[in-house]
Amino acid sequence: LITITQNNIPLVVGKEYILSCYARGKGTLMQSAGGTSTTVKYTAIEHTDWQKYTLPFTAQGTALQSVYFGVRYQGDSIEVCGMKLEIGNRATSWNICPKDIADHEERIKALEAAILSLGGET
Repeated sequence: LITITQNNIPLVVGKEYILSCYARGKGTLMQSAGGTSTTVKYTAIEHTDWQKYTLPFTAQGTALQSVYFGVRYQGDSIEVCGMKLEIGNRATSWNICPKDIADHEERIKALEAAILSLGGET
């Protein structure tokens, strides 16, 4: 059985979160989140197109939580991608981290300056 796991995620106890992923294949998808108290969802799937699955939960027990994605039974054949953990009770589409945008903008400015210093044009 294959399971994708992330442990020791610092969450705020009592706050709502939503765990989501895309999956396709045949079998039973398992999504799980929690610490000392765990929320688990099993979903039977049988399709070849990517579909989104969500698991809303409230962080309980301990500030360090874990999330799991995987298959429930030996022989299940499920692909999982696009895993996401968000604050709130609604899954959103993927978006780039604002810090990544800032890092890329700084890199572009540095490259433009290097080009200009060599006599080139931007």
